[in-house]
Amino acid sequence: MSDSITCNVCGKPIALEEWQEAMDAAYATQFEDLHFVTACCSSVTSLNSIVYEYPLGFARFQIAIRNPADGFTDELVDRLQQVLNMPLRVI
Repeated sequence: MSDSITCNVCGKPIALEEWQEAMDAAYATQFEDLHFVTACCSSVTSLNSIVYEYPLGFARFQIAIRNPADGFTDELVDRLQQVLNMPLRVI
């Protein structure tokens, strides 16, 4: 887990205890529902949208690319998103 977690709406820190409660609630739905209400600004947001110190995300699968011939580019990510017809997050 990262050292800092901040609200994607207001930018204030999210306490570890608040994050853990949101994770517990998400676990109870088998991570089907990642939404929670922030204590800082009472906004409805998602565990996938809040800002972690290091890039993190929730996924049902991963794609690992090792040593791509043309390097790892934004164009490669765009093409993968088109092929899969879904947004991707590079971690």
